[in-house]
Amino acid sequence: MRCALLLLAASSPRAPAASDEPRAFVEVAVGRDHCFVQEPITLRLRFGVDARFFESHAIQPFQRRLDLPVKIEARWLDEPPATLQRRASADSAAPLAIGRGRTVVLNDAVVAAAPAGERVVAGRSFETFEIERSFLATAEGALVIPGPRLRFAAASRFEDDPIRGRVAADRNDELVEGRPMTLRVDPLPEEGRPARFGGAVGRFTIEAEAGPTTLAVGEIMKLALRIEGDGNVESFPTPILDELDGFHVYGVVDVKELRHRTVTFDLAPLRAEVDELPPIPFSFFDPEPPARYRTVATAPIALEVRGGASDRPLPRVALALAAAALLLLAAIALHRGRAKRRRRGESAARPGRTDGDPGKALADFLAARLRCPPAAVIAPDLPAKLEAAGVTAELAERTAVLLQELVARRYDGGHGEEIEDGGGGDAAVVASLVDELERALEASG
Repeated sequence: MRCALLLLAASSPRAPAASDEPRAFVEVAVGRDHCFVQEPITLRLRFGVDARFFESHAIQPFQRRLDLPVKIEARWLDEPPATLQRRASADSAAPLAIGRGRTVVLNDAVVAAAPAGERVVAGRSFETFEIERSFLATAEGALVIPGPRLRFAAASRFEDDPIRGRVAADRNDELVEGRPMTLRVDPLPEEGRPARFGGAVGRFTIEAEAGPTTLAVGEIMKLALRIEGDGNVESFPTPILDELDGFHVYGVVDVKELRHRTVTFDLAPLRAEVDELPPIPFSFFDPEPPARYRTVATAPIALEVRGGASDRPLPRVALALAAAALLLLAAIALHRGRAKRRRRGESAARPGRTDGDPGKALADFLAARLRCPPAAVIAPDLPAKLEAAGVTAELAERTAVLLQELVARRYDGGHGEEIEDGGGGDAAVVASLVDELERALEASG
């Protein structure tokens, strides 16, 4: 909630003057004087007031009555420098919330400051409060936090006005300045860095769930990794499973929340001999002294993988099914292309995507021709397999690129652009490619 910072002066204010006896203080506090790149840090804006003095002498200078009539200036809390990234976590200095603290003005907004106990300064008791923000340091080097300022108005004498009520007779505006703070941001060390380190900084745990755990070769299962802890949960890259022997990973969905992430993979076993999902390692840098890299892992998950029809060489049946799917998709694509040309100039809207899946049809065709599960063809070694079967290197590479693109589009919500082919869409491109593959494979015997 924003508030108008129009001062309602009861008398002509004098220039800010510091009292010989401090009535308030303001400072910036942090856990330690250094941190690491990408380490979450909490900066606390801490201030205190002489409660007795404020109760008797403080003036409400704002249009909106506040619990504590002070204005704090610390622009970096809301507009951090380029080397600080504001985190999306809950902050104690959120816009005004009932019951969360004492209301004050921070920069241009009314916020709730959390009580932080009492502190004795120069023999007097101060009631203290805190406003905090959470950041990530994004670059190494010295990070200077400007000193905050606290403003308030007070008077020693008051008069009763029949219209305005209690009015300050000798109003004085005061300014209290806090010291700047320098935070050293260190780079992540090279020594001891695991090969699989992906940028996670903090302290984390990891758990895995998978299902179904009884399935056939090539059948897709879901593996959900839950990463939880105190760290840069929201910013490190999505973990990858590039060394999961015996499985093919189709796609991934990454859901980020306040203190945890759930990364769900679609994957399929490639062999009937696979009997478990092995432990999945996760490496992170723990900045707490003594700072070091650590690796945790999930527990293994037992699987029962049975050989499916895709294990047995039934090329005629599989080829017939794949060819039928491709013919159907090509027919639909041809009809769409003609309709699109008829409507050209009438509407700029792109025709809706068909329910067919050219990527699946192409994968089924290749699996039947190469006598392997469909999951096994969606892999980096597909060009080598096609070349071994008699396909030229250029055609093998083109086939792998097209299949990869079609499968990737399946997992991006269908937002990718269709391959341009002059009017037929993806299905026509796939049908044309299959004709080339058929001719190459037949020629090779």
